Amino acid sequence: MTASAVIAASVVAANAGTAKAGSAVLTVIITAAASFAGAALAAWMSLRIAGQRMQHERRQEAVKRAFDSAGSHMAVVAIDKYVQFCEEYTDLFRETLRGIIQTGPHENALSYAAC
Repeated sequence: MTASAVIAASVVAANAGTAKAGSAVLTVIITAAASFAGAALAAWMSLRIAGQRMQHERRQEAVKRAFDSAGSHMAVVAIDKYVQFCEEYTDLFRETLRGIIQTGPHENALSYAAC
């Protein structure tokens, strides 16, 4: 509503020096039209800004939901794969260590490095 007040004030200021008794009605009509135009412009802009804000929030929420669902699944899969790798690695390490300790130093010791 600030825009309508500014427009009305500028119309009044422009007509203040040349106002005559016969043009008082014209001044009121112009002031009213300018006030209405300013109010309509302010209302339209506020509705447009509100619509853009809602659209932006919807897009952000959709992206957040997509990342949350993908992220939680990816996190579960990554942890499962890591646990599986650690279990296989420790089993292989134990077998290799057991074999080296049982046989001691010998010529086939490098075969454990290929496992």
